[in-house]
Amino acid sequence: MSDDEGTVVAGPAVLPGPQDAARVERRHFLRAVSRDAIGVTGTLVGASSVIGTMALRAITLERPTQVPAPSTLPPAPSTPPTRSAWRRDPVRGLLVADRLAEEGVSWLPCPDGAALVRLLARHQVGSGPALGPLGAWAMAGTARAVAHMDPMLRRNALAGTASLLRGARPASAALAAVLDAAEAAWRGDPSAPDLAEPDATDPPAIDRLPMDLATRLEALGDAHAAALASTIPALAAEAALLLAGLPPGDLLLHGALSTRASGELGLAATLLDGCRTAGIPPRDLLVTASTPTGEGLAIRGDLTAAGGRATLIADAAAASVIGTDRVAAVVVGAEWLGADGSILAPAGATTLAVLAAVHQVPYLVLGTPAVEPRPMPRLPIPRPDALAGPIADAPPLMDHVPATLITAIVRGNDPA
Repeated sequence: MSDDEGTVVAGPAVLPGPQDAARVERRHFLRAVSRDAIGVTGTLVGASSVIGTMALRAITLERPTQVPAPSTLPPAPSTPPTRSAWRRDPVRGLLVADRLAEEGVSWLPCPDGAALVRLLARHQVGSGPALGPLGAWAMAGTARAVAHMDPMLRRNALAGTASLLRGARPASAALAAVLDAAEAAWRGDPSAPDLAEPDATDPPAIDRLPMDLATRLEALGDAHAAALASTIPALAAEAALLLAGLPPGDLLLHGALSTRASGELGLAATLLDGCRTAGIPPRDLLVTASTPTGEGLAIRGDLTAAGGRATLIADAAAASVIGTDRVAAVVVGAEWLGADGSILAPAGATTLAVLAAVHQVPYLVLGTPAVEPRPMPRLPIPRPDALAGPIADAPPLMDHVPATLITAIVRGNDPA
């Protein structure tokens, strides 16, 4: 207390009573509880952050120790055919050709499945039979990237990456086939004996599993690439024999028929070679632009390089072109052969089928090389804004063509 002049005067000491002691004890208790709560909250937040980071890395497979590769790589002096869909460099790993490159060939690193998902999302990789080997090789990279993980996290990472790949190209039968085999591998499905997991009761086998799986997925990609190399010429030769019996006229080509969509052999260029080998008189080739995928430019490039006479036409011009009676046949590359005889092919395929039926023009389908007919997948409904942005950002839409509109399906053995 103080007097009127501001001097502090000491008063009598007041001793704390029982109630004050209890109040102080409660404060100490509440402070301790608060500190514990804050500590637990921090632990949970930290654990959540760690778990979120692990999940993100499990799905995107962006390991912090991985040295980022450059976005594009120039071709080495000695390379496979420059129009190939891929290169397998012993130092830089799997490289894929950038389908959006306007000049030359730009090689993009594709070390794992997450990288392939990103390239598909950007449409730097399109569709077509090449997705079979590419999918297997990319999943092999994923198997190596997650080899350090706990078995449960490893399986989840593999399954999550496979799911993202399926979602990126749901209409690709080639990709679906290799992903089915890959999933059977890490699930130990007895229906895939060549890729089945080792015995789970054998600890050494469990330790070897990640790298063994990667090696087997590499072999799966090699086998699929070899099947493409042998099936595409046979398919083109049989299609050439069918075309030999047609009256004179141009061929209208549509679909994923370029080399970058097929691997190391383009379906369109190989068909041209098959016609020459069979002694069939040369025909002018009309190639649809295939908006929004832009596959027509790549097909025309292949045909021009092979010495063919190829003309790129707008998709909207197909009706007037077929209506002039100058087209002898419409040739479409299928992405998926259904068990009912129908197909999935790039957008515009159904319009061409209807036009061909109206004008009585044969509608020939080049089947999916190295892939058997499969039950039709359930495709997502296109977003309302799918075509609102730049063409390169629009997803490649697929058409379902019923069997009643198809004249023949060529699969490299007998036309269906």
